[in-house]
Amino acid sequence: MKFVSFRHKSGIRVGVLDGDDIVDVREALAGSSLSETDVAAIATMNALIEAGQQGLDLALQALAKSKASGAGRTPYASAKLDVPHRPGLILASGGNYSDHRDEKEEAPLAGREPEFFFKTPHTVVAHGDPLEIDPRVTSKLDYEVELAVVIGKKGRHISIDNVADHIFGYTVLNDVTARERQVRYKTDGSMFYESGSSKNFDNSTPIGPCIVTPDELGDPQNLTLRTLVNNQVRQS
Repeated sequence: MKFVSFRHKSGIRVGVLDGDDIVDVREALAGSSLSETDVAAIATMNALIEAGQQGLDLALQALAKSKASGAGRTPYASAKLDVPHRPGLILASGGNYSDHRDEKEEAPLAGREPEFFFKTPHTVVAHGDPLEIDPRVTSKLDYEVELAVVIGKKGRHISIDNVADHIFGYTVLNDVTARERQVRYKTDGSMFYESGSSKNFDNSTPIGPCIVTPDELGDPQNLTLRTLVNNQVRQS
């Protein structure tokens, strides 16, 4: 399935893509016999993710009812999308492209543990929303397309064999960066990275448009990621 959050007159709604339409899960299930936990599970995308299989089952039920009755359908082309979900925190890998890693000095744990930095929820904006270009923040606004993994089940010390059990789905993220704030120089000429202010400012993390579940996505290692700026391919 492909999930979206979209702006409705009554608030942000959870939707499932079906062809050229968005199926409003709540509206498609109106009139169904739902428990209080069912209603809570479809209230927001975050709630549906936390509900796990219960949330997925309700979305499938809504999709089937809408196909049969036509209820709860909105044309995708005319819908105003919101962020597919609001993450509590974004854990970002600093060395996930091989050519990017080759440009940097090898970290002490390279090859064993990835280099991470954080992006905070206040930086997140929806697919299609404008980026803010503020010269008081940066004159070197940069971008980088990323595959975002949406964690749906809490865990710690998760084994490689069990990783898939914790992934709800995947989406696209643009890691917008203030480059001159990221790369800093000391008085002795040595360089260091500062990922706080360089990564965390208004509108610096566009996410979306949708979350794709693993069963529909297939092998995430076979995806192609592209960035276009003014219709020119800058990353592929």
